[in-house]
Amino acid sequence: MLLFFDSSILRFRYSRDGKTIHARPDRDHGQWQYYLGYFDFYDKVLRQGTSAERNKFYFSHGGDNFILWCWKADYMNLGAGSEFGIYKIEDYQNFSEFTTPDRNRPMTNSTYYHNVNIANWQPVDEQWWSVVFNPSYKNISHAKDITLIGSIDFSTSYSEELFYNSFKKEIMEGSLKWNYENNRAKAKDYLIFDDDNHMVWVFWWGVGTW
Repeated sequence: MLLFFDSSILRFRYSRDGKTIHARPDRDHGQWQYYLGYFDFYDKVLRQGTSAERNKFYFSHGGDNFILWCWKADYMNLGAGSEFGIYKIEDYQNFSEFTTPDRNRPMTNSTYYHNVNIANWQPVDEQWWSVVFNPSYKNISHAKDITLIGSIDFSTSYSEELFYNSFKKEIMEGSLKWNYENNRAKAKDYLIFDDDNHMVWVFWWGVGTW
């Protein structure tokens, strides 16, 4: 799990000022989530070791099923931080495996502890997984005190704009039952859709849903 390793083993990198840690944008740099996928079991381990919070938002596009998955926690040796990414659901019936879609996107992540901005990540390179940690903030008892403000830009091509439209339609109309039965907080409370720029903003404070 993330919290049991240091940044070099996880193939993360420090910001230029050396204060925060981030995932690399290159998809073939040995990041284990890209190669091995992700499973709900990992979240159970994460919560055993931390006060982590998570949110999951399901949607469909082009016959495939996807999830926007968000986390925030004190990740022990990595420090406090947050992360989010879009995953493809490979086992639709059981949601047993989540893999990385075959594209990167422009993404940003600003993370706060109470009213203090502890990390900003606005890379030039497109990302598949937006991650920020600040090792100066550790031993935080409640992840609900961490706020994530992030963005995903779907304006880079016509196919991306269609992807954005599918995402927005699902969240606003709620046709997939999992957004309301398994994810008790309404997705509309945490996601803002900018139709002019085809961007999705994540504004998440407080607790998550498990």
